[in-house]
Amino acid sequence: MKKKVLIAMSGGVDSSVACLLLKKSGFECIGATIKTWPKEECGEEGSKMCCSFDSVGIAKNVASVIGIPHYVFDFSKEFRTIVRDYFDREYLLGRTPNPCIYCNSAIKFGALLNKADELDCDLVASGHFAQTAYDKKAKKYLLKKGKDSDKDQSYFLFRLSAEQRAAMLTPLGDQTKDQTRQIAERLGLASAERKESQDACFADQTTSFAELLRRRFDEPAQSGNIVDTLGRPLGRHQGIHLHTIGQRQGLAVALGRRAWVSRIDALNNEVELTTNPDDLLATGLTAVDVRWLVRPETLYCQVQIRYRAQPVGARVAPLPGGRAEITFDTAQRAVTPGQAVVFYDGDLVLGGGWIDSAVRGDHASEVPFD
Repeated sequence: MKKKVLIAMSGGVDSSVACLLLKKSGFECIGATIKTWPKEECGEEGSKMCCSFDSVGIAKNVASVIGIPHYVFDFSKEFRTIVRDYFDREYLLGRTPNPCIYCNSAIKFGALLNKADELDCDLVASGHFAQTAYDKKAKKYLLKKGKDSDKDQSYFLFRLSAEQRAAMLTPLGDQTKDQTRQIAERLGLASAERKESQDACFADQTTSFAELLRRRFDEPAQSGNIVDTLGRPLGRHQGIHLHTIGQRQGLAVALGRRAWVSRIDALNNEVELTTNPDDLLATGLTAVDVRWLVRPETLYCQVQIRYRAQPVGARVAPLPGGRAEITFDTAQRAVTPGQAVVFYDGDLVLGGGWIDSAVRGDHASEVPFD
């Protein structure tokens, strides 16, 4: 008997090829496009947003070419509640949020998995470049990196539960991005030349990611002081959400030399700048809401502090309350509160958590700005 799978289709090349590969492998496939924004907010014709009219149309076209049914599911209420609560909390704390990770666990492999049950589907699939593998000894599915190291997206999936991993198919896990696009071009799929859809649910050509979220959720921007590392005023910012650790561009002040955001103080609504790049170095970090997919035999592993960052060796010390302290083998630049830190043993995802704070030496730079 064929296994029935519900496939998340954004209209992009990755999910389209994932669908095609599953159909060719003998699965009974149903395509599903998720609407994360209400109709009036999901983008005009030509928009890159993943639930725009163009995106839905392309997904329907691809499903028709492949020869499978296609549905559109409106998860805008769930998405707004989950992302708004998360974004509000991170914004107020002066952090840099990563909504894609929450969306994957709560929407793409959460709400969509519930729809799969309603349609009597056995599995849910996506176009993520990641892999799963069944561990007979542990009797559970493990998460691993995708074959294409430049495109690997396991970083975004560390919050998936054991149940979600067991129901997940990622047919692009053993493909490269080039192979994926070649398959789409060879078959003339409408999505073949479409650009990357990462963060596409917030896509906008002229507005920053954080500012777009603020406008959508109608959060007021709060101006405040920009200061140097000794607390001396340099100018004014138009909202801490517009800044992130390590930022060089759009600092709203002209200093006559290179400067970086070194700290964001949400309590005092201040953005601190430094002219010394060494002020961005951290010897470690503290993480919260740590989740282990695999309990490591030792507390030494590789850690990744942002998407596309190179994993580095580190020691992880678990703390009470789902917290952990991570010490790097070599100091890392621009450790950013609010981003995820994911733990690896080679290609195997051990777990991950959220960066709460960077651990730095007490060496406030005294390099003058004038």
